[in-house]
Amino acid sequence: MQTGNLRVDPVRWDATVCHTYWYVGGGGNVARTIWEGDQPPPPAPPPPGLNFCPIPPWCP
Repeated sequence: MQTGNLRVDPVRWDATVCHTYWYVGGGGNVARTIWEGDQPPPPAPPPPGLNFCPIPPWCP
């Protein structure tokens, strides 16, 4: 299976071992959008100052 962007961010896997990988939105450890390992880190929190309301009844 082909992963990564072949032109600007290719992933060169070692074909002699199995790899567990995840597609992530950014911040991968083998390519910008690919994380290799058991679990990718959780997504970053939203930047401060955004008008974000996680529970609608309490939003103005």
